Amino acid sequence: MWVGNISAISIFVPVILGLNYFKNLNKWQKYFYFYILLSLLFEVLANLLSYFDLNSLWLFKLILIADLFYFIWFYYILDINTNWIKTYSIVIFLIVIFILLLFLLRRLINVEISFGSFFFMTIFVFFILQNAIVVLNIFDKPDLNPSSNFLFWITFARMMYFLIIFLIYIYPNLLESNVQNQCFWNVFNVINALGNIICNILYGISFLCVKINK
Repeated sequence: MWVGNISAISIFVPVILGLNYFKNLNKWQKYFYFYILLSLLFEVLANLLSYFDLNSLWLFKLILIADLFYFIWFYYILDINTNWIKTYSIVIFLIVIFILLLFLLRRLINVEISFGSFFFMTIFVFFILQNAIVVLNIFDKPDLNPSSNFLFWITFARMMYFLIIFLIYIYPNLLESNVQNQCFWNVFNVINALGNIICNILYGISFLCVKINK
């Protein structure tokens, strides 16, 4: 599918822009650029697995775990005046509430939700909350223009992307298998691909902030 192909190569938008302005990037942007290069590596591996009709679900889980640890570290070193111990305590509390609601929903509508589904949805909720907190922190600074702040574009891209894939991931789990068909999955794959394309474009914009600030 052409949308999927565009999604796969969209990673080159931040790769090329980051490389082009690499000398002008601050150290945090350079840290993020190395993350982009790692994402490129994962993208290549995922496409190779897909080409040989091999299961790539394990790779997606590995990417999410690596993503989790990287951005906990990345936001911490940025020192954005956030009490992360308190913040993550609140996030974990909200995730526990979310999991309890999922169990309740599972009971009420009698839909089977696998452990894998719980894993993905929990990670997605964590990322949505994490990035929402950083975005709010950016807007809380009156002397800062969010549109010229590289961190804004990174966090906004991630919040938007994980919100999209969370919605398209949880919805099929609430439907009976006989309702799902090939057309159904094609639509969800297109939405996921478009979300990835937009995310990579916004990542690319974050590297343009060096030019905006000059």
